Amino acid sequence: MKTSKDSLRPLASRKADEFFSDRASRADIEAARRLLRRDGGQPPEPADTLPSGISRQPAAEEPSRHTQGVPSASIANRSSSRS
Repeated sequence: MKTSKDSLRPLASRKADEFFSDRASRADIEAARRLLRRDGGQPPEPADTLPSGISRQPAAEEPSRHTQGVPSASIANRSSSRS
């Protein structure tokens, strides 16, 4: 009896793939970019803190999954050329 690889995957995995494929097909990338670029908002309140024991580095120092393994100089050159 032959079975497809998909039929051997757990049902939850197949449902997750279907869910994310559906969401991706409905994405409005330009609307998301407008939302991220918008002015406004409020600065953090003094009480807006991370739980004790957790620290956060500035975003510029955090490697993204797209730049892991890329030398720092390459990243700096790439971001300065976009300006």
